[in-house]
Amino acid sequence: MDEKVGDYRLIAVSDIHAHKEAFNQLLHQVNLKDGWMSAQASMPKGKILIAGSINKEQEALIKTGRSLWITTMSGEISKIEPATNLGEFDYQSYYRSQNISQHIKFKHCEIVFAPNNLMAKLHK
Repeated sequence: MDEKVGDYRLIAVSDIHAHKEAFNQLLHQVNLKDGWMSAQASMPKGKILIAGSINKEQEALIKTGRSLWITTMSGEISKIEPATNLGEFDYQSYYRSQNISQHIKFKHCEIVFAPNNLMAKLHK
């Protein structure tokens, strides 16, 4: 079952351990499917895809509809590769048309309720 959860509010406040890069971005286009979460984050130079496995407790937190923080994330940041075979779908071109050139595949993340502050209220 593919569930689009774009109305849920996830805020990534995270250190990406694989590359020691930090970001504090709102995640959009959040999708859940079979213990897998995918989303987009707006960065200064475009958007980035974020995807990885989540457990049932994390999925339940996301489905509450409350603002959440992804406080820690470990994984790999990489560029979206072009198609390598003739006739293969070219994900790089597709995502480039949406101003997305990189993705994070996380192996682990921690999700907690965000403080009830002005930023969380504004995003509602």
